[in-house]
Amino acid sequence: MDMKDLNKIKTIEKACGNRYLAIKILSKHARQLGEKNKVYHISESKLLEWILTGECPYTKNELALRKLISENVDNIYDYLSDVDDELVCDRVTELYKQSIRKRRLQSCTDKDISPGRRSRINILLRMIWYQFTTP
Repeated sequence: MDMKDLNKIKTIEKACGNRYLAIKILSKHARQLGEKNKVYHISESKLLEWILTGECPYTKNELALRKLISENVDNIYDYLSDVDDELVCDRVTELYKQSIRKRRLQSCTDKDISPGRRSRINILLRMIWYQFTTP
């Protein structure tokens, strides 16, 4: 936050007649803006900056990188419904969740799983990952 933003806060404070009311109003608008843009990971301070300046603090490319990937695993069960091997289904689900948290595709490297099963896990995982993460 720079001096212009602080001056805007002081202006809002004078208009409201109360510093706490001004902060409450700014916070309310920042939360509303955050709710409208909940598909992106935007910090509260950046939301306040956005409210004060009227401009998104990120470029379109930066905003695209901040897009959240759904951790909902219900949509992967369509791919796993025809798989009879319970171990493969469990590992695919687990690796998919890890991939979402780390924001990059994880692959199965377990040495205690046979090479055929490892390949099947990785193929299913790639199919699911690229289905749900590419635009």
